[in-house]
Amino acid sequence: TKFNDLKKVLFLEEAENMSSYDSYKEFNRRVLSPSIKSINEKTDLKVEYSYKAVRGKGSASGVLTFTILSIGGMVLLENIKSNDSKYEESSERIKQQIGYDMIVDTNNVVYVDQIVRIMCDIDMADDVKSAIKINSISVPISQLQAKFKSLTGEEVLFVCKKYRAESKKVKNVRSYITSCLYNAAENLKLDKLKPKGSFDIDDFDDFVSNFHALDDYE
Repeated sequence: TKFNDLKKVLFLEEAENMSSYDSYKEFNRRVLSPSIKSINEKTDLKVEYSYKAVRGKGSASGVLTFTILSIGGMVLLENIKSNDSKYEESSERIKQQIGYDMIVDTNNVVYVDQIVRIMCDIDMADDVKSAIKINSISVPISQLQAKFKSLTGEEVLFVCKKYRAESKKVKNVRSYITSCLYNAAENLKLDKLKPKGSFDIDDFDDFVSNFHALDDYE
């Protein structure tokens, strides 16, 4: 985004004191930096930005680059750097395993991509004798690898739903997702065995929405 174009979008050129926004330094101090700080602290987005001046044309002609690092604690896969061809092979195999193209959409792509990344890290781990704590129990990497190789797309979507419902309470996203994946098959089976009349948080949200909708008929 060009600095001047951004000022137009924000209608700063129409401000009475618009001259005070001419320099990037002042614009950053008064507008940009506080806004990004507010987004990072008060929303589930984590954003960073950089500025590059155009030599010889003044700071107003510079270019700003904005990058969304994560959403709801989940890192965007496009921001994860990996030059290892083995990672690409692992990622492709896992995507085929879970039917990636069939389960991903614009609402869950960030979460599914992060799950794929975590599965790749486990899949590529060399020290298979080392262990990771799952539900306070040390589980060997080799056992995790075997478990993850049987995960289905339905189970991945189940983990996505569970994480999104509890994301505000999760302190360690990687540990939480890893545990959920390890227990996904069993927990999904239990979820399907719930009595039809059972009530979970998603049901409650729908109930509240429908209850308020009754006001339209009064």
